[in-house]
Amino acid sequence: MKIAVRAGLALAAAAALVVSLSACSSGGASGGGNVLRVGATADLVLFSARFMTELLSRPQSDRVVLRAGRVLEATAPDWRDLAGVVGVAG
Repeated sequence: MKIAVRAGLALAAAAALVVSLSACSSGGASGGGNVLRVGATADLVLFSARFMTELLSRPQSDRVVLRAGRVLEATAPDWRDLAGVVGVAG
C-alpha cells in the first residue's frame, strides 16, 4: 500500500486497491465468498515488508495478526512445543 501512496494514489484509493487484490487472490472476486468489506471480520497478517524479498529475508517479528477482525495478542509457542505437531523428535 505504501508503494501505491508513493505513486500518487490517495490513501483511500490505495486501501481499495489492496482490498480488491486480496479478495481476488482469495477467490472473493469469483464469488467464493471471501470478499473483504467494511464492517466484516477478517483473518489476516499485516507485514511491514514492501516486497516479497523483504518479507522472506527477515523474521517479521513485528507482524500484526488479525483474527476475526481483532488484533491477536497471543505469543507464538516455543519451537520445542511444536516438535510433535510437525513430526520432529523433541
